Amino acid sequence: MGTFTKMSYSMNHLTQDWKGDLYTTNRYAVFKITYDTKILTLISGSPDTRGYNDASLIDSMFGYPRELLFIGRDTLLVVDGDNSQLRLLDLKEDRVTTLNSTSGHLQSPNSLLIANAREFYIGAAYNILKFECKYC
Repeated sequence: MGTFTKMSYSMNHLTQDWKGDLYTTNRYAVFKITYDTKILTLISGSPDTRGYNDASLIDSMFGYPRELLFIGRDTLLVVDGDNSQLRLLDLKEDRVTTLNSTSGHLQSPNSLLIANAREFYIGAAYNILKFECKYC
């Protein structure tokens, strides 16, 4: 295994897609590291601009994206920490949307867990919230 591209800001979390490529959060953006070539590509957000915007992948904005997790072949969940939101990145449709919880407000969200094919959990500051997963 070779050395991957060095990022100008520290990586926060890593996940892997079905092809073996890596995805990471970094300051205000989400990046892809292609496994074979070790090339780093900006997927969503902006490395230097904090904000909140649901839009196309590249036009979206985040406030410190943290945990990320694939819940489908082209569907990536991202915990948008400072915005206290759970964001869905549809890589096939080139779209970022915010998911709403039916079990409460996301206060300081941090971690994700897929429990089964129909639900996932998100760990927040003082609670664990359950989401029904229509995207899984």
